[in-house]
Amino acid sequence: MHHVQHDRGDKAMIVGFIGEAKKRYPSLTSCSMDKAFYSAKNRDALDELLDLNVMPKPGYRNAKQRERESHPDLIKARLEHPAIESAINNLQQRGMGLIRTHGKEGFDRLVELGMLSAIIHRLGKVVRKKEAKGRAWHAARAKAT
Repeated sequence: MHHVQHDRGDKAMIVGFIGEAKKRYPSLTSCSMDKAFYSAKNRDALDELLDLNVMPKPGYRNAKQRERESHPDLIKARLEHPAIESAINNLQQRGMGLIRTHGKEGFDRLVELGMLSAIIHRLGKVVRKKEAKGRAWHAARAKAT
């Protein structure tokens, strides 16, 4: 699932995007975002949609906000957030780091091709890992006989 933003910023789109994802994937229970998505309204809306909403507040935090962000489940989820940043970096490495197109249609096409490239790359890694396991199994079996 993806969404190409043209007119709205992170704060304006996140609640609708997570709501749509929740409809498609009812088992979705948590989401981790960075500080660019934060607003009190967004935090409250996502708290209603998700069991665990990891949306850190930028800047000064009062005691209630510090207590919320020091919950063990939130801390654990924040420690897993670099994997999301890694996925974003993967997209940038697959052609989305430098936009060389003009117009809305060209931009949309570039984003979709970048995502397709990242998915194909990931599937290739999965297939190679599975093949390596199969080769190791056959090698071990050949040694045993």
